[in-house]
Amino acid sequence: MRASLALGPLLVSVTWASAAVAEPLEAPEPGPAYQLHAGIDVPAVAIPAVISASWLLGGELEPPYCAPRCDPDGLNFIDRPAAGLHSEAWSGLGNVATLSTLVSMPFMLFMGEKPSHALNDVVVVIEATLWASATQVVVSYATARPRPRLYGDEAPDEDRFTGTAARSFFSGHSATGWAATVSTFRTLLRTGHPAMGWAALAVGGTGSTVLSVARIGAGSHFPTDVVAGTVVGISYGFLVPALHSAPVASTSTARAPRLTLRPYPMIASEMAGAGLLGTF
Repeated sequence: MRASLALGPLLVSVTWASAAVAEPLEAPEPGPAYQLHAGIDVPAVAIPAVISASWLLGGELEPPYCAPRCDPDGLNFIDRPAAGLHSEAWSGLGNVATLSTLVSMPFMLFMGEKPSHALNDVVVVIEATLWASATQVVVSYATARPRPRLYGDEAPDEDRFTGTAARSFFSGHSATGWAATVSTFRTLLRTGHPAMGWAALAVGGTGSTVLSVARIGAGSHFPTDVVAGTVVGISYGFLVPALHSAPVASTSTARAPRLTLRPYPMIASEMAGAGLLGTF
């Protein structure tokens, strides 16, 4: 479409092309939630994995200072009811709930995303989970808090004189369960799958709650250990995804509307003039 206006000796012409406007813009192709970088994400997985693996050396550490039996009088009023608890049944339930929660979260990603995108995004979920675990290992070494089972008579001696018996604070099971759950929830929301995201939060939240209660019933952690682990896990579940930028979405070849102007000389009706060419 063309329009021209002559003003005295000056002819001004405005020309525009409107074909691009008629072309509907295609929505960006859905992609993964995060942009990964080998130089960042490989160390982000390796470092907490090594720290977490040091837990395997727990048998070589010193047993609790008060073994074989600790005095519950020094406990706070919140944790005192859990003193002396010990149950193999609760311990087994906690392990099953932990494994089920950690396995179900990647499964939810693969249900909500393309396999290639889920493989990309599960790296961030693993990072959040590993950092929660690594933090628990470091803090438990620093605090060396005896587990509740040392405050009673039900636990066998082999559970009292080990290094891991002094690693009560805080609950690593609670931390990793909530970190995996919340990071998966955030990832699915970010990729435009809210229904699957809320389903992951419901499944993971239920599993993390069950395992937390089971760890108390087993005599492995006090209530404050579980609360602290929950706070750390949820925090990493939000923090690690937030530190990753979203990849640039691929777009179609259709041009977005834009306006560009440039001058050009022209001669019309035997009259010299100047023109402006606009495309949008």
